[in-house]
Amino acid sequence: MEYCHTPPCLWAVSLYSLIKRPVLPRINFQDWIYEQKLHHSTTLITMNILTAALVSVSALWSILEVNSLQCYSCTDMKNNTECNQQPKVICDSSSYCFTQVEKLINNLKITKRCAQSNECTSGNYNVWLASKHSSCCTGDLCNQYANGKNNLTYNTFLIVAAVLALCMFKNL
Repeated sequence: MEYCHTPPCLWAVSLYSLIKRPVLPRINFQDWIYEQKLHHSTTLITMNILTAALVSVSALWSILEVNSLQCYSCTDMKNNTECNQQPKVICDSSSYCFTQVEKLINNLKITKRCAQSNECTSGNYNVWLASKHSSCCTGDLCNQYANGKNNLTYNTFLIVAAVLALCMFKNL
């Protein structure tokens, strides 16, 4: 194509370039705002549905968990850490978590399991070097701690108090 230098030719080339230029679409701002609002409301509806589903699943999970009680379970273990490493048990909702600590001199026996309310009233004793303590609780894994150490401390206190009392009376 040859270049033209005359005004009519320049005008024709200018007109031709205007015709070939891509036409930008006109934006109707009211339509654009409506589309943005529609997109935003669709996103909100989707988020609300997802939130409702998540809350429903959480509620269902908690309802299922209410009907069961999880307890530590072991029989005649020598220490509490070893006992708590045993498989846990699921009890029914009317049960309690039971812990029993028996001590004879330096021999410790820890038993943990599910129990009914009538088992929670068993007799406790603490006589010189022998003791037995039973307790029940109602929360998940609430029988984590064994209370045998308290009995040992109490027995040690009684022995020391008795020795001190004998020493005092002997001096009088």
